[in-house]
Amino acid sequence: MATQNPIEYEGTYLLPEAQLDRFALRMSVGYPKTLDDEIAILEARLRWAKDDPTVDMEPVINRITFLAMQDFVENSIFIHREILRYIAEIVRAARADGRVEAGPWKTAPVKTVCNGCSFACEMNIEVYDGMLVRASRAEGSWNGHLCDVCRFMRPWAEDLAGPLLNGEPVSWEEVKMFMVEREYALVLTPELTNEEIAFLREFAEKHGVPIGSTVSGGPSTATLEDIRKAKRVLLKADPGKCPLLKLLLKDKEIVEEDYEVAILEGPAEPLEVPTLILHGGVNAEGLIRAGLTGIPESKAYVVVGRPGVKLNGDVLVLPAGIWAEKSGTVTNSFGMELKLGKAREGYSPLELFS
Repeated sequence: MATQNPIEYEGTYLLPEAQLDRFALRMSVGYPKTLDDEIAILEARLRWAKDDPTVDMEPVINRITFLAMQDFVENSIFIHREILRYIAEIVRAARADGRVEAGPWKTAPVKTVCNGCSFACEMNIEVYDGMLVRASRAEGSWNGHLCDVCRFMRPWAEDLAGPLLNGEPVSWEEVKMFMVEREYALVLTPELTNEEIAFLREFAEKHGVPIGSTVSGGPSTATLEDIRKAKRVLLKADPGKCPLLKLLLKDKEIVEEDYEVAILEGPAEPLEVPTLILHGGVNAEGLIRAGLTGIPESKAYVVVGRPGVKLNGDVLVLPAGIWAEKSGTVTNSFGMELKLGKAREGYSPLELFS
């Protein structure tokens, strides 16, 4: 990690290529956006109560153990010559490949939403030549911040490796045979967009297929403004599941009665006050508002996305598709309909139902 700070108000001196290529990312932090942000930085400094905040840190390892660990790595790990040859071949091939450039690369931002929780925080996915490089903050986003789940866990770049039948990998030919030969119920998951939900619902109605979802309970009735304005909150949920909630709860009083809003763990039903229900999955609210809740009775199921619940009978699980490869809309826990931008082309589960 390195910083480039402005020198004499004329920008920064350029780093040579030999130094640039050791960095994977380049980001501009900029100045704090609000007066409160500036004050928060000063308050953090005052809380240190001393010039060096590290003086009270306790060591987790002593020098002798550290040197012994280094010695073990240097002298006790055997690396076969063929592995060294393989590494060297990769290095030499990379030098000769015209597609290889010294980093950091110039990425293109694609605005979408994070699928890490039901808040569906707006973000950019930075793309380089079809590669999903990183998440970044989207200008003008409703959330303003990105949590560590979005930045580092990267749920938007993951999906099932392939279809599963009763937990075991199967071929796509076996998938088609199952869907043709068996009578099944269709089960949707919050990994689908509103448009995918509507498509699959129409398919089910047209072909007489029972349809439901892994989501249960009622819709949220609280808006983002309700949560921001409230001073007294009933909290019956884990804020860690939606990290942005910790910021929204700052300076609020958590109470058991006379509350202005309620925040509940899903599945749940809304209370008489504005209620935020933290259902599992990015588009659980979309499924609820589409009237698709609960799992229908059947001896066989086709599930689109990761089920997360136990189903009785034969269960065929289809990948829902990598989130970064989707476009359309989702409905988050605050009732906002948010747009997804497609960062790159990829597999769609709808192909199997067309």
